[in-house]
Amino acid sequence: MVKRKAWIVLWCCVSPAWATESASSAGKLSDPVEILKRAQEAVRQVKAVRFSFVRQGILSDEGKSPRIEGTSVYSGWAQTWVQKFRVDAKVTRPGEPEPTEVVAGSDGNVVYLVDAKNKKVYADMDPAVLGAKMRFVRQSMMMYYVNPEAFEEEKKSAVKELKGMTRVGDEECYELRVGRAGGEGSSTWFLSARDFLPRRLELTFPAREGQMGGFSMVLSNLSVNPKFDKDPFQLAVPEGYTKTDEFAP
Repeated sequence: MVKRKAWIVLWCCVSPAWATESASSAGKLSDPVEILKRAQEAVRQVKAVRFSFVRQGILSDEGKSPRIEGTSVYSGWAQTWVQKFRVDAKVTRPGEPEPTEVVAGSDGNVVYLVDAKNKKVYADMDPAVLGAKMRFVRQSMMMYYVNPEAFEEEKKSAVKELKGMTRVGDEECYELRVGRAGGEGSSTWFLSARDFLPRRLELTFPAREGQMGGFSMVLSNLSVNPKFDKDPFQLAVPEGYTKTDEFAP
């Protein structure tokens, strides 16, 4: 488990029509509080989300933190974590020539990790079954999309600064910096001017020797409330794999 709080935050093809209409009719906004309110309203319409992502270190953590890229799909909220999810990602640690595959999911009851290297599937009701890879699974999701408390802390922050407009992929976004509680760094959200949904997050926090570290998570191929041809969360044990309820290392 990561000691820092970064993973707690720890990660649009289809968007609510009302959000698009409101953005186009109101024009560009200048009040950070109003932008955060719109973002909160937008994410509360999200029941499920799917996206591709790249997450990597910035500032003093650039080149020192693992680079994670892949796809995430998840839905629902269960107290402190998503209810159902599927993550297919590759983790490249500094100094390692080959990335590590992370394939994990939950159908809302059983949590599982697919270990292709050893042809094993770890599955149990306890999320701890993910072992050391739980860290990367959490870091592969931007949980604000389904968290009912999303943007509550940001609205209360004493520091809210609209830095301007920035493009993230094809989306023009409000770049909004929000101070974190206790002055421990900041969160910079890149919220689409079209639907107010997050497309990028940069989180900074104090690191070693007085430096600032952090990470950036950039989303693409965003699909909100997608329709699935088949259940993406259900575990399907690949042929030739062994299934166990032991916890992954």
